[in-house]
Amino acid sequence: MFPDHILIRRYLQAGVMEDGLIRPTDEGTPQGEPLSPLLSNIMLDDFDKLMVNTRS
Repeated sequence: MFPDHILIRRYLQAGVMEDGLIRPTDEGTPQGEPLSPLLSNIMLDDFDKLMVNTRS
């Protein structure tokens, strides 16, 4: 698993602030969060490696 998975999990479970109130997040990342592109790149990197190995 990705080495910083605990930090990422905590970030995802931290919730979002709306109208001054912290609300829990049920799943995924809120739209526009800086973590979304990072998570996509992590998953796509593994996918790219899988595809390269499959073609060989």
